[in-house]
Amino acid sequence: MKKWFVACLILILCVLLPFVTNLYYKQILFYIFIFGGVGLAWNLVGGYAGQISLGHAVFFGIGAYSFALLAPHTGVILGIVLAGLVSAISAVPIGWICFRLRGPYFSLATIAVAQLMNVLATNQLKHWTQGAAGLLVPNVVKNPDNYYWVALGFAALAFGIVTRMATSKTGYYLMAIREDEDTAQTITVNTPLYKLYALIVSAFLTGIGGVVFAANLGSIQPNDVFGGAISNQVVFLAILGGAGTIYGPLVGAFILEFASDYLKNSVGSLSFIGDPNAFAFFVYGLLIVLVVMFMPAGIVGTLENRWKRRVNYGIARVSRSQ
Repeated sequence: MKKWFVACLILILCVLLPFVTNLYYKQILFYIFIFGGVGLAWNLVGGYAGQISLGHAVFFGIGAYSFALLAPHTGVILGIVLAGLVSAISAVPIGWICFRLRGPYFSLATIAVAQLMNVLATNQLKHWTQGAAGLLVPNVVKNPDNYYWVALGFAALAFGIVTRMATSKTGYYLMAIREDEDTAQTITVNTPLYKLYALIVSAFLTGIGGVVFAANLGSIQPNDVFGGAISNQVVFLAILGGAGTIYGPLVGAFILEFASDYLKNSVGSLSFIGDPNAFAFFVYGLLIVLVVMFMPAGIVGTLENRWKRRVNYGIARVSRSQ
């Protein structure tokens, strides 16, 4: 109940923000909501189930291209839903193959799948995707300023679905799988089924995130949506904020997007730095290393653990004094 109350306060704040900020910050907030929402979706698989997917861009790209190809025939709303469903359906064979592996082998398999889709979309499927020439994506809204609200709606949808799942029996089963999959199986948890279920829901939300991202761009190339940068960014922000926590991906997205924007603006004029985007990824990596070293549960996870220890310490002191 407390989590939903805090979420409502944050949502009200986000609704009011466009009235007190300019277009520049609205664009940054747009990317925070998009990647925060996709990070929440990744959190189901990587955070709660402990299956570190490093190729989630495959669902992002499938959603983006499905919408670009279907929406001219079906309309925008149905196109968005169908794009999410196509991403979810694609998760079935991908999960069936990749979940046969565990640990780093699973992560490597997800990278391979994303790279394979990138190559297919660039070459073998270019009569549909237009390959490197790019494919036009229909608008989701007529006024580009309104993409802020679309992204906010997507983040709210992802938060609602992920929070509902994480706090249900399914969420506890996923956490049991994360802690010890073999033990979870011995207590009759159908681990392949629950992992696949988490991946399907995650793929559905990630596909819709890809739709909003692509529609805002106007046209897409395979590397825009299937590239490793998308997968890496989603994983970085979830681990930084706190994988396996409700607010972790949103906090991580907020920090990384503002840090990225600040770095690009502040070091873009320094020629010895080289590519500002590459430098921003270097700083991402450095942040992840520092967080893993000093806050292994991520920012939100570490703060939650400290708060729980303080509460338990206070309860113990009261018990001893009685």
